[in-house]
Amino acid sequence: MWYIDIEVYDMALKELVSKKKITKDTAVKYLSCINQISKHTDGKIDINTLNAFLVDKLKDERQFSQYVSAIRKYETYVLKQSESILFGQSYINLVNHFKEIPRNTRAAGSGITDETVARKINAIRNEKLKLAFRLQHKSGLRVKEISDLSKEDISFDDNGQITIHIRSGKGRKSRDVHVREDPYLYERLKDFAEKSDDGRLFYSRSYLKQKAAEYGFESHDLRRHNARNRFKDEVSDGQTQRQAKKTVQKELGHETVSTTEIYLKE
Repeated sequence: MWYIDIEVYDMALKELVSKKKITKDTAVKYLSCINQISKHTDGKIDINTLNAFLVDKLKDERQFSQYVSAIRKYETYVLKQSESILFGQSYINLVNHFKEIPRNTRAAGSGITDETVARKINAIRNEKLKLAFRLQHKSGLRVKEISDLSKEDISFDDNGQITIHIRSGKGRKSRDVHVREDPYLYERLKDFAEKSDDGRLFYSRSYLKQKAAEYGFESHDLRRHNARNRFKDEVSDGQTQRQAKKTVQKELGHETVSTTEIYLKE
């Protein structure tokens, strides 16, 4: 995380104007962008604290592009590290990343720990909600994918492995997701599914997001923590970091590994 220094950035922009590398109007716009980010993030900046702010800027592609350009200039001329905040990702990869984040989320910037999330989920008395959130925490599914699940989409192997069959994920793509080991979830979810009628197992996407907020976390927190925990599992099992990233990318259904890398950033 980096602290935003508006004064230094202003000086850097003025120097670029004097060298005719950018226009005065562009400098004013860039300074305004960083000022807005500073107000939103309490003067601190990294890819996580930017999530909730920039995701709303996608509604206006020109505005989003302007913010990205302003941040790149800040990386280069203030931090002196051109890949420190946006990791050198291409514009299209950044667009894809922010499209995956629900509007108004505080997921990556909430600072909630994995242990706190698990404790909050375990304290839920509504069994249906508890299983939905525990499954998302252990599978890394998108909240919409959780809400769309029917019992026919879930397989329970004799060795305790739960496999989720996503029929139509983001971009209408199908995939199989291997749920991280959880004996409690295996037994309770299996029993719950067997007793459930045909149709959706859980609540709607909007209701799940609403209840998550009431319990003190965001549904997207669960997806991010799963990515990090799954990555650690794969590395511990002998995969290289590159292989582990590919595994996490496949399980979470990311279009590009660059999105996965952003999820893995603490």
